[in-house]
Amino acid sequence: LLDICWFDLYIARDDYEQAARVVERMNTHSTDPALTSFLQGELRFNVNDFEGAEHHYSRAIAIHPSMEYLYARSRNAFYAGDIENTGAYLEEILQRYPYNTVALNLKGIYLMELGQLDAAIEVFKQSLALQADPLQRANLGVIYMMQGDYQLAREQFQIAYDDDSRDSVLVLNLADTESLLGNQTRADELYNSLVRRSNEGDPSVLPEVSAQAYAQVGQFEQALTILREHKTEWAERPFYAYAAALVYTLASQNISALIEVDNALRGGLDAIFFDPPWFDRLCGEQRFVTLMHKAGNGQRCEALEQSPLE
Repeated sequence: LLDICWFDLYIARDDYEQAARVVERMNTHSTDPALTSFLQGELRFNVNDFEGAEHHYSRAIAIHPSMEYLYARSRNAFYAGDIENTGAYLEEILQRYPYNTVALNLKGIYLMELGQLDAAIEVFKQSLALQADPLQRANLGVIYMMQGDYQLAREQFQIAYDDDSRDSVLVLNLADTESLLGNQTRADELYNSLVRRSNEGDPSVLPEVSAQAYAQVGQFEQALTILREHKTEWAERPFYAYAAALVYTLASQNISALIEVDNALRGGLDAIFFDPPWFDRLCGEQRFVTLMHKAGNGQRCEALEQSPLE
């Protein structure tokens, strides 16, 4: 147990060399090969070696198919962009543990990224009926926002916010909906709270969140600096490409924005995520129109003039 605590501490500190030493030490005296395989998987996952992590997680599951090990394999496939296996692994978990909210929440996010929004809504409602988690309520709000129901989205974000959750993604989502509803003063207060926390070195403000907050309040140099400095640290997830696309769009760097839009779509993110009006200016770029058509969102720019938008 103490070894596991040391391992978790080193992982939290990004000290992977020390974490690896703990696993090596456990290998010499542990009588639980499933546990040591799992920890090796956790180590590989945290350095973005998803293939290596899959090997160790699968070995752990073959010995002992616990909920923790099954979830870790599903999460690993999700972060690796392995859409097919993510779905299969989640279904395997939910067949064994149908009321597990952790698996339900990951399934909801998975469906949301695929653009299966109605199905994702049902999954998050099922999860919230079992456990009132503010972050999962925030995920429900994201879906409503993507559907264009900004008022309903704001209601979900505000409930989560009032539950004393100051999660940086949640605060960003609430700020976004306030902005989309025209409540710019409140939106700027929330964006600036994230900027302030980022400036103070708050590690809970994720780089992709602070970059968007800076961009939303017009501090483009700081936003672009974060994109450059943290690009290699971000996992290859489509939501990170989305964040970069938004920052570049707000900063009027359309070519870079289009590259990130393409990356997000290639990573499996549904084109509906580019419906919010922040991306309207990209409708003046034929490349964006083409990408939207290829991704099944051909109506995205039909109501807008096919010229660069100011």
